[in-house]
Amino acid sequence: MQVSSGQESRERERVNFPIYRVNFWEPRPAGWGWPLDAWILTECLDVREVLNWVEENARGRRFEVFVAPYRAGVKDEDMTTLVRLLGENPNDPNPPTPQSERINAPEVTDHTERTIGWRA
Repeated sequence: MQVSSGQESRERERVNFPIYRVNFWEPRPAGWGWPLDAWILTECLDVREVLNWVEENARGRRFEVFVAPYRAGVKDEDMTTLVRLLGENPNDPNPPTPQSERINAPEVTDHTERTIGWRA
């Protein structure tokens, strides 16, 4: 993890009640994939409410928690950007690492037209 000081950000848009997606993964015998039990949480006060719900419903299962910063993604068939907040997919043969995300991440230009790149 890298930590650096920041300054107050200027918002382009604020999403007060984003959509959260939770994937629970059921363990299976070796050689079998882990089945998915997916949930969509809306109208959550904050991520603490989501994490409390996950804790109450995990029943010992592995899980992933995502936030969808846009209103798309409510229906299962919708495609949207998801930001992983917690957990991992046990079926992923090549789980992401901070290094792999840096290598594949495009450079981003913020609203002041300065280029923001990844530090190695």
